[in-house]
Amino acid sequence: MSLSARLALVAILIAAVSLPAITAHTLFPAFLLHEHVGDDAQLHPEIIPLLVLTVVSCVPLVGMMCGAVRWIAGRHRLRTVTSSGTPMSFRGIAYMRIPGDQVALFTAGLRTPVIYATAGAERHLAPDALEAALLHEQAHVHHRDLDWLPVVACAEAAVGMMPFARKALHALRIEIEWRADREALMNGAERQGLFDAIVGAVDGVPASAALSGVGTVERLRWLADPSAQPTQEEGFAAVLAGLITLPVFAHVLVWMGLVCAFCAHHLR
Repeated sequence: MSLSARLALVAILIAAVSLPAITAHTLFPAFLLHEHVGDDAQLHPEIIPLLVLTVVSCVPLVGMMCGAVRWIAGRHRLRTVTSSGTPMSFRGIAYMRIPGDQVALFTAGLRTPVIYATAGAERHLAPDALEAALLHEQAHVHHRDLDWLPVVACAEAAVGMMPFARKALHALRIEIEWRADREALMNGAERQGLFDAIVGAVDGVPASAALSGVGTVERLRWLADPSAQPTQEEGFAAVLAGLITLPVFAHVLVWMGLVCAFCAHHLR
């Protein structure tokens, strides 16, 4: 993940937390601008937009909190599945075997990421495909992708209602998986083996970096045709950060303007 993408994610979370506080602070000087602070003041034409703005600014924060709860719940469910793992090794790559007939390979754990593979993956995947899948997951461990996937999940929940933001964050997820694909090939994985592993794996495992489920079609197209790059350049991440932080600066200006108006009103 590029530095611009990480900055964009941090900007989204900062904006989601700060927007409600900033808009709420604009209400205090706005109320004081009116001499009659009471029931009538709450219906004043200058107060109503600020009240609406405060409520709307809470939507990203609520979404981010819901995303965090879903991620924690997914980790809890995943822990019950991985608790019965058996240490294994295949062609020098260490992983944990867990029960299950489905083909599933994923990496989980924040402080100590661990690669998991189901017994079904060992049975159904060809040796080259299993090695390619394990090398893909090993790339996630090397890049510490598990440190940022919870942030991506919270950012998606916070600004997912914005079409451009949703598209940008989905492309960022594809970029994370595509980088792991590229590193797997560089470390000796067969292109056909990685293709077969992605096709055979189940879609998505919660709270983890799974082999399949994100950008599957785009990545398979790239494996079949190396010229078909699955993602656009990440330059839009900086633009996304700017779009998200722009309301913060706008609300700061509103707050400063209201304070100045309040001071001018009482110094006359």
